Amino acid sequence: MENLVGKAISNLGISLPDGLIDISDILARLHIKKVYIISMTGRCGSTWLASELACFGNAGRPSEYFSEQRIPHEHKDIDFSSVEEFLESLIQKGRTGETFGFKIDANRLRWLSEIIDIKASFSSLEPVWIDMRRRNIVKQGISFLRAKQTGVWHVFQGSGRSVDASKIQNGAFEDNALWSEINRIRDAEEWLDSFYRSNDIRPMRIVYEDMVDSSAIIIRRILFRIGWNDVHGKIEDKEGEGVIKTIKIGDDNYLAGELEFVSRNIAAIERLLSERDIHDGY
Repeated sequence: MENLVGKAISNLGISLPDGLIDISDILARLHIKKVYIISMTGRCGSTWLASELACFGNAGRPSEYFSEQRIPHEHKDIDFSSVEEFLESLIQKGRTGETFGFKIDANRLRWLSEIIDIKASFSSLEPVWIDMRRRNIVKQGISFLRAKQTGVWHVFQGSGRSVDASKIQNGAFEDNALWSEINRIRDAEEWLDSFYRSNDIRPMRIVYEDMVDSSAIIIRRILFRIGWNDVHGKIEDKEGEGVIKTIKIGDDNYLAGELEFVSRNIAAIERLLSERDIHDGY
C-alpha cells in the first residue's frame, strides 16, 4: 500500500530520510510535556470527542494533522528546509501550552509509523493512547455508506449546511457494499490491536456509545489521564462551549435498512461479533 502521508509531505518539496525520524528533540524544544493520541476507526465520534477536548485551553487541539488530505492545504505556502522543520510547524499548530494531542485512523497511523519512530519519539513522555471505536459495527458501516452516498461526512449544528434529500436512499443496502465497509473496519481494528501489542501500548478504550451515554464522563476521564489533577474545578465552566455536534441524516430510513441487513445476515454477523469480542474485549 502506498504511503499517502509520506507522499503528501514529499509533494511539499520535503525530502524524507531513509530511516525513521525521532521527534523527541522537537517535542523537548517546544516544551511539550503531555502527548495523547486518539487512534480510531472512523465514524465513531472522534470529531465530537476532539471538539470537546479543544474547549479546554491547555488540553490541546486534537485533529487529523497527519492526514494526506490536510497536509497540502495547511502547509502549501510554506517553504520548509527539512522534514524536522515541517513536523515542528505541524506540532505548533496542534499544541496548547505543554500539551499536544492528535487523532489518526489506522491507515494513517500505519503510514506515520513508517516515517516517525513512534516509540522513541513519545515514550519518555508516557503518551496517553485513546482507542476509539464503535460497538455497533453494522451501524458504523452504514455511517460510512451514508457519508459516501451523500458526499457529506459531517453536518454541524448551526453551520447552515444542508443535505440534498434526493441523495438519501430509502435505507436499503446492497449486502456486498455494506460487508465491504464492515470488513474494512475490522481490518483497521485488527491492525490497531497488532500495533498496540508490538509497541507495548495499553490504550484507554472508548466506544461511540459511551460518548452518547455520557460525554462529560469520558472527557473527565481523558483529562485525568493527561494529567489534569483538579478535573472538576477546571471543567465545570467550560463544558459544552464550542462543542461541534453533528446532525444525523435520514436515521429512520437507515434504521429500517439496518434491521433488514441484520436479518438477512444474522449468522455471519454473529460469527463476526463473537470473534471481535474474543480478540478485542468489547
